[in-house]
Amino acid sequence: FINECGDVIIPFEFNQIAMFNNGKAKAMKNFSWGYINENGDVIIPFEYDKIEELNNGIVKAKKNSKWGLINKYGVEITLFIFDEIGDFNNGTAIAKKNHLKIIIDEEGNEVLKGKISNIVEFGIFIVLENNKTGLLHISELRKHNKSCSEFTLGSQIDVKIIKIDKVTNRITLTLV
Repeated sequence: FINECGDVIIPFEFNQIAMFNNGKAKAMKNFSWGYINENGDVIIPFEYDKIEELNNGIVKAKKNSKWGLINKYGVEITLFIFDEIGDFNNGTAIAKKNHLKIIIDEEGNEVLKGKISNIVEFGIFIVLENNKTGLLHISELRKHNKSCSEFTLGSQIDVKIIKIDKVTNRITLTLV
């Protein structure tokens, strides 16, 4: 890119540069994608097969034929393990992993649908899609400013797994 005075602002070392948006643009260098700023400085390194900016500063990138998520500074949020990742809507996206469709959040965690099977003083028991039961502990509810009284027995709920105890097989859940 050259300014109106004829000075080179961004050197001619890129195969391709997209339009700048909010001071940055995706660019291709040596047939790998990354992001640069308006001075040509690298924001996200050129190591991706494909790259697409999503909302909230999240970037969907493809490396070695698998998709993953990185932030706007190039820090990997997820592993590159997805066959596909759709666009995010209300904090979740449909992704494909091992040829199965799943729902993920913006951190790459799998979002599971469940049904409330029991409400007790220390939390909520939820039967997940795979017929396994997990506990949404009251401490997790408090992190989201919620209480057990706000939930109804038998209602559907979106959760994610935060821990599976390998000895007891207990599943600990949190809200999405």
